Amino acid sequence: MGRKTKITKETIINCALKLLIRDGYESVNVKTVAKEAGCSTQPIAWHFENMDNLRRELTDAAFAYASRLSAPADENPVKAFVNIGKAYIDMAFDAPNLIRFVVSSDKGRNYEGEFIGVFDRARSESMVRSLAETMKVSEKDVRFFMETGVIYAHGLAMLIINDRLKLDRKGAHVMVENACYRYLLSLGIGEKEAARLLGDGYGDG
Repeated sequence: MGRKTKITKETIINCALKLLIRDGYESVNVKTVAKEAGCSTQPIAWHFENMDNLRRELTDAAFAYASRLSAPADENPVKAFVNIGKAYIDMAFDAPNLIRFVVSSDKGRNYEGEFIGVFDRARSESMVRSLAETMKVSEKDVRFFMETGVIYAHGLAMLIINDRLKLDRKGAHVMVENACYRYLLSLGIGEKEAARLLGDGYGDG
């Protein structure tokens, strides 16, 4: 009989990703993935041949999943950008092991310089143009605004996942919003316009 299995490759990757998020990257091995999937180790060998291949595909899956979680969502590009920071903060509370892996691990591919894959060149340049038009500032200023926001959100996330900052989710969201607001003011944008750009509800909390 040929090799047949009802356990799909996608199922194995999803189980490995679940382990990574729940227990951390170092918990992922053939036996733990097999247990999570409810199968023997044979399907893993059939689909991946060895653990190195599984880990490579897990790395891709982890970055893709984190990117989906932090994808911008709003017609207002300024609010969409702020939402990325908030989503990143949410991951720090909900999936700290995922953040540890995608931003701190030296395993798998090198994603140095990317913000969890969200700011790939095409989407980043598109967002730069949209923000520059909306904010009525130069693209140079927008790039610095984006870099500053990313670094700020990343710093908050690192403090949260390492239990160095006693802050709840709402408080962290407010800090991200306020940091962007202050930077908008530094670009010469008036207080009312800066609040408008941040969207309805800014300052209510």
